[in-house]
Amino acid sequence: MKRWMLLLFLLTANVFYGQENFYNEGNIKIFKKGQMGFHGPIRNDGNFDQNLGLAGLYGQRDQELSGDREIVFWDLEIFTPASWTLHTTLSVKNNLNFIEGDLLTSSSSPDVSLHFMDNAFYTGDSEFSKVAGIITVTDATQFRFPLGDAGALRPISLFSEISNESIRASYLRVNPSILGQVMALSPLSGISAGLLAISSYECWTISGRSPSVIRITWDEDSRLESFIHTTEELTVVGWHEVNHRWENLGKTAINGTIHEGIISSEWFIPDDYALVTFGKAVTSAEIATNNYILTPNNDGLNDYLIFPGLESTPGNGLKIFNRNGIMVYSNDKYQNQFSGNANNGQVINSNNGLNEGIYYYILDLADSAPKRQGYFYISR
Repeated sequence: MKRWMLLLFLLTANVFYGQENFYNEGNIKIFKKGQMGFHGPIRNDGNFDQNLGLAGLYGQRDQELSGDREIVFWDLEIFTPASWTLHTTLSVKNNLNFIEGDLLTSSSSPDVSLHFMDNAFYTGDSEFSKVAGIITVTDATQFRFPLGDAGALRPISLFSEISNESIRASYLRVNPSILGQVMALSPLSGISAGLLAISSYECWTISGRSPSVIRITWDEDSRLESFIHTTEELTVVGWHEVNHRWENLGKTAINGTIHEGIISSEWFIPDDYALVTFGKAVTSAEIATNNYILTPNNDGLNDYLIFPGLESTPGNGLKIFNRNGIMVYSNDKYQNQFSGNANNGQVINSNNGLNEGIYYYILDLADSAPKRQGYFYISR
């Protein structure tokens, strides 16, 4: 009897229903094993963050969740042929079950997100039920963000070395250059050595302080065929906020066709990059055809980066960059002596030779001829 009296008090004092509307300006709680379904707009200006039961977002048309105070649900499910738009942060403490319908975050409120807290998880995401907007996660080493837009599931996964205090991710099917203008970034035209093209159809934002690998997917709407011919050319790229250029984040795994697939990056710090998307990288096949291959194994073949005729014009300058645009070698009096070792003290493992891969060179000829530039591949 006492429990029913308490529940009645909580549901009547400062909680108002107007037809299908729900408004709270006091204190309300869903008890353990309790259930509460919402079929119309929710506004919360009170305390609604100690819930232990199941809440459901339903309704037959688009609805909104707003208010001055965050709502925290223990378990949550969404089952609607329409969508729910969040104008205030909605947190899930245990499980979110996507059945049907999208959760949207308000584009006018960048601090609003769907928040997974305390090792919360989700099930059931699909092209019919996902998040179109911003997702935040706390204290996680890995997480797959169930992101997308109308009719398409476009998740991004993060795998970190150590736990991140906070991770924030979103997906946008928009030209990154246009988005860069909206985000007040410098013009997104800079591109590091080894990159030939950047996707102009979609991008993600992803944060995190720990060294991480990301995994992103593509489908036919990604239009990869507009800038690559084969998936061998595909790589993950990121817009570096300090260097003001697109940088190659590499690939550690790739699976699929040009119309559908998944790719994983190499390790990087997500907080250093404002946007990530797909890019086209120079391949070893292109290097072999149009540039140079270096095999520094002292067998007398391709042990040095040799430009024929260079010996007759002393004073030539050579600069070599890795795929991230970092200069690994420079020589103002180059005479074909580069054998795969860096002379930049900031390069890791320079004493053991540069890692196998693609590098970009600029050769400044002493006779004032136009600078020569291109790529070469180190094979060990």
